[in-house]
Amino acid sequence: MNKVFFSIRMVLVFVCVMFTLPFTASANIQVQEIQNQIQSSYSVLELLDQEISGYQQELNQISGERRTLEGAVRELNVTDRKIQATIQTTSIKIQDTEKNLKSIEYSIEELEERIDRNKYLIRQTIQKIHEMESRPVSFALLHERKLSDVIRVLANYNQIQFTFTQEINSFRENLESLGAVKRTKEEEREQFESLVRIQQGEKESLAQVKQEKAKLLQETKSEEETYQSIIAEKNRLRQEFENSLQELESRLSVILDPASFPEPRHGIFRWPLDRILITQGFGLTPFSERLYSYRSGAWSGRHTGVDFRANNDPVYAMASGTVIDFGNTDFDCPRASFGGWMLIHYDNGLSSIYSHLSSFVAKKGDRVSAGTQVAISGNTGYSTGPHLDVKVVPTSTVTVETWPSKGCPGKNYRTPLVAGSNYLDPLGYLPFASADMFK
Repeated sequence: MNKVFFSIRMVLVFVCVMFTLPFTASANIQVQEIQNQIQSSYSVLELLDQEISGYQQELNQISGERRTLEGAVRELNVTDRKIQATIQTTSIKIQDTEKNLKSIEYSIEELEERIDRNKYLIRQTIQKIHEMESRPVSFALLHERKLSDVIRVLANYNQIQFTFTQEINSFRENLESLGAVKRTKEEEREQFESLVRIQQGEKESLAQVKQEKAKLLQETKSEEETYQSIIAEKNRLRQEFENSLQELESRLSVILDPASFPEPRHGIFRWPLDRILITQGFGLTPFSERLYSYRSGAWSGRHTGVDFRANNDPVYAMASGTVIDFGNTDFDCPRASFGGWMLIHYDNGLSSIYSHLSSFVAKKGDRVSAGTQVAISGNTGYSTGPHLDVKVVPTSTVTVETWPSKGCPGKNYRTPLVAGSNYLDPLGYLPFASADMFK
């Protein structure tokens, strides 16, 4: 065998060996260990979900009972335990996400090593091919004496070119894989940051529940009569707030363009909660005439939103949009109005106002998508029990304003105001609500 044939074969062996090098065993073991750890956490999460579900069933039972001091304290105790279990769940999810990020880092390192090997091999192969081209194959063929040697020279030369093409394709695929893995890493990083914000909100909600319980026991001194007087005072403050709000909104004029927001159609919005139970519908309902008899004008005896049963549960954006603002009226006039509220402008020309929130996950100016957690429901403001109030309005009618409180003289509210009280029925835009979704 002459030198030309030998050099071609050596190039072929070199290419084939480099091309078939696998990921390092140590990296594969590390990734597998991480995945095993994540898998083992699933059973813990399942147990916590069952525990949370049990607390939720107990809270549902309490919410159906007459509002008493004993019931309120029991509800706060169960809520406390539910939130603590939720915080544990989020902690495990944060740990799993951190492990996923570590696993992705290993994958990135391996892909970068493969790409480096690709580059090295391509450079070496180009150099060998260049050397071969400086001494044409035809020259080698003329010096071969046997037909079998001529065939081997041609076959190996073609094999090198084929393997070289494969290596180029491998290089391209590894680059694409690296890009995809890096995008996955960014998604996991966003998920990690979101979970951290959610857990912070859960901890704030837990602190709020503990403060609420301490304040309730301190104010009532365990006397039912005192508790009922607090409920009555909350109702008086609520009426003063809503009358003032309605008066202000009636003064705000707006030319409403029907083309600026969609007509009612089920499915334009997604549900704002995971579990749906509607405790108070929109407009005139069996309870609204009694609850809102103090209102005047078109909204006398009518509800301007929809109430959902919710007790420190995740609250989600109903479509893609932007968080415009949020606040808490309890800081200025406790128990009187919205409590924790959030205003979201959706891209479709509609806006939502969430009320009675315990804490916030999203920030002012955040872009959100349908299903993005933005807050945690609660029992703030005027609320006889934990729930979420959802109002929907045309975006062109709503602004955030500061205005004086009659219920708490010398204090100012800062809330969304809806020009002309142009409230829309949220259920006209949400998915169809079946009969079993109503209390």
